[in-house]
Amino acid sequence: MHLGGKVSGHGIPMEQLKEVIPAGISKINMDTDIRLSTFRNVLEYFKNNPEKQNSKIYQLILAKPENFDYRYYLTPIMDQIVNGAKDTEESLVMKALMAQAIDEIVIPASVNFGDVGDADFIECKSLDEMKNVL
Repeated sequence: MHLGGKVSGHGIPMEQLKEVIPAGISKINMDTDIRLSTFRNVLEYFKNNPEKQNSKIYQLILAKPENFDYRYYLTPIMDQIVNGAKDTEESLVMKALMAQAIDEIVIPASVNFGDVGDADFIECKSLDEMKNVL
């Protein structure tokens, strides 16, 4: 997969992941896939909306096009993402692009790994309950 010319990511093919699950692999990290998908969505947004390319986000991407980590290029709206500050038009768009990326990666993985319908088996806990587990 090549994103924006300078970024390339190589994940483990889905078929190989499906082969190792019966061997006991129970955790698969999808963070890089989500970052790459988010980055692709953001690049496509700016390509399709050239009038938005004066954005600080786009300028950060241009400065380091190989850095696909949203913690770098989304710093201008991190307060809206992390702290719930009042959203701007741009932060709403970027949040939607991030949600789209998560859907693009997590939903197909859940289907491919046979997890559909298993949510009832997961015990829901609050963050306060989770921090007391350790």
